[in-house]
Amino acid sequence: MSITYLFLQPTPCFNGLQTDFKMTEYNVKLFVLVLIIGLTMLVYFNSTFPLLERTKIGNMYYSEGQYRNYSSNFYEDEKIKIPTYNSLKSTIPVPEPVFNSKGTPGSMGFTDASKTTFHIKDNNTDIHVGDFFGIIIESFDEFGRHRVLGGDFWYATISTARCSTAAKILDFKNGTYEAIFFAPCHGKVQLSIILVHTVETVSFYKHTVWSMEERKLWNATYKVGNKEEYGLCRIHNVGVWKDKCEYPQPKAMGGSLMLCDPPSTLPCSSLYGIRSKGNVHEILSKSYTGLLTKNEDLFKRKINFGKLTNGTSTFEIMRSDPSRTFHRELLDSIERPECAPDTPEPLSDGFWYRDTWHSFACRSRSWSRKMIGQCTSTKRLVFLGDSTTRQWCEKLLMYLHIDVPEDLSKKRYTILTDFLNLTFQFHPYVLGNGLERIGDGMFEVDFLESLPTDSCEYVIMISPWAHYEVWTKEAYLSRLEHIKAAIIAFRKKCPQAQFVIKSPHPRRHSSKSLQTFIIARLTSDVLLYEFRRLMRETFHGMGIHYIDIWDMNLSYNSPNTIHMPLEVAIQELFIYFSHICPELNV
Repeated sequence: MSITYLFLQPTPCFNGLQTDFKMTEYNVKLFVLVLIIGLTMLVYFNSTFPLLERTKIGNMYYSEGQYRNYSSNFYEDEKIKIPTYNSLKSTIPVPEPVFNSKGTPGSMGFTDASKTTFHIKDNNTDIHVGDFFGIIIESFDEFGRHRVLGGDFWYATISTARCSTAAKILDFKNGTYEAIFFAPCHGKVQLSIILVHTVETVSFYKHTVWSMEERKLWNATYKVGNKEEYGLCRIHNVGVWKDKCEYPQPKAMGGSLMLCDPPSTLPCSSLYGIRSKGNVHEILSKSYTGLLTKNEDLFKRKINFGKLTNGTSTFEIMRSDPSRTFHRELLDSIERPECAPDTPEPLSDGFWYRDTWHSFACRSRSWSRKMIGQCTSTKRLVFLGDSTTRQWCEKLLMYLHIDVPEDLSKKRYTILTDFLNLTFQFHPYVLGNGLERIGDGMFEVDFLESLPTDSCEYVIMISPWAHYEVWTKEAYLSRLEHIKAAIIAFRKKCPQAQFVIKSPHPRRHSSKSLQTFIIARLTSDVLLYEFRRLMRETFHGMGIHYIDIWDMNLSYNSPNTIHMPLEVAIQELFIYFSHICPELNV
């Protein structure tokens, strides 16, 4: 069973069209025949598919009609198949915004969270567990005018006393959006819709900020014996330079490289370490205050992380059968693919039931310590990434009752037990308070080349995202392409090695930092969302397991931060094990 979406396009009007059609007897018979066939097809079509009419309200178009109701099928033999997000997006028609045609001057402001409205699609009050339903968002500016462009960035979630989930957003590119939710549990629902950024701010991040060089600086320490000298470093991608110490990493970064101010007397080869904190914030503020102040309007509170209030934010999801435990029955009724490489993005990623994540992306499950031991006993687990990757390792050790390394700031460690062989490695050029000594970090290509290949039972997880918001798009894409090349090269030596890519997750939930720190405006969840897309596209078709944790983290009942609570990390790990040991995931 699948959801079918159909948008009926408005019939074009041709004014002044004339023909020399002559109503002969033959033509009359032909006309009647065509009419009969057309009516027959219409009757068949309307009885076979749910008719979704395209309704115009003011100047916004959206699909009007019911989502296919699944709740009545929980106990039938037929499995419920959830469609992919892309299959639905592909049905969106060409936008038809309505502009001011009165011949008088008009104004259009930013999308304003305090004026934007939302309502349940079709004013549907008959929502049951297992249904998909829509929330229509109609964006208005501060003058009360309906917006004529799409592209705003939204967070939309629902929660009940026990469950929570996130929406997929359909953008009709004319100021109207549809947030598509799955109804996971019965009870009173709290709806939250947040305007993260208006399209103008999104565009500023994508097309101005993302292409800006040197959005981050590092303090360099050069050292020979007891003598130390200092300078500034930056990641350089495009352009010329003069009299800089060059630290290229062509196999990992391509043409991008670290450039540093040379020390006064010491050689460039004496670089001892780098640190991203300190006076670099003052330097960056001086460099970018002009640009960011010029675009001050893009960072107003009402158009950044503004919660929508003009609509009904509470409603009921009803049971279909009071005697059933629906969240468990529901999972048994949904056709979920095996946790395998290249699984597509579903219309809903899943839902939280208390502190347990139920994935619709694949058939993941909870893993006991004994099962994890069976999975890992013959494998070498490698985790390459940042502190969010290190958090996976730490939470896994805690879950398995294995001692966690005392120094949690270590850039590399290996854990060996009778059933676990685990190595964590941080990448270079980190952002943080501590001094990163040269050689502490290691790029993926260098680490893979260093691995022995006498036994190739490797599971290698890579997650390059949290420290790359300050890199240009070109530099970040180069990083991904060189990781891809490194994976291809390693597979020639170890064809059976498994690779896992973990996506970014949202890390911001308010505009406080935007209002407080001007250099906070140089990064955004918009860029992390783009990282998520670029990761999926770069590694698609390579037989790599892609674990998308965006909606999973967004919908958890806790503010989004860089390091989410233990419960989230454990559920992410359960998905990981469901991918790498499918033979035990039954």
